[in-house]
Amino acid sequence: MILIVDDEPGRMEVYIEELELSNYEVELAENIDEAIEYFEERQEEIEFLILDIMMRSGKLSKEKGTNDGLRTGIVFYNKIRKNNKSLPIIIFSNLAKIDDQEVEQEIQNNPKSKFVQKIDTVPYQLVKEVKEMLSEV
Repeated sequence: MILIVDDEPGRMEVYIEELELSNYEVELAENIDEAIEYFEERQEEIEFLILDIMMRSGKLSKEKGTNDGLRTGIVFYNKIRKNNKSLPIIIFSNLAKIDDQEVEQEIQNNPKSKFVQKIDTVPYQLVKEVKEMLSEV
């Protein structure tokens, strides 16, 4: 199952539809609190994570580094990577780059992590990225 964490469900609808048409089971968490809860309860079922960067920080607001929601996805990514190095993760954002050198370096060196810019990616391209990363697992 693919877990998508993004606070703009309307924009993600076409990507979710394309993933489902490609026979992937997809769940959407619309905020970070929902994502944390879902991940804690069902992490053994999650085969892939697609994660936005800029979201309200919710429970992560107590964590250092969320920068009032501008880096919530990065903090969540780090939290996941601390315990799970093998889960394929796409950071899917409108930002042109990740504003965190450590995470950027980790993504470049980890074939299970990738940064994909939303503005440059149509739905079938996201499916292609997912398929490629899953085939490397």
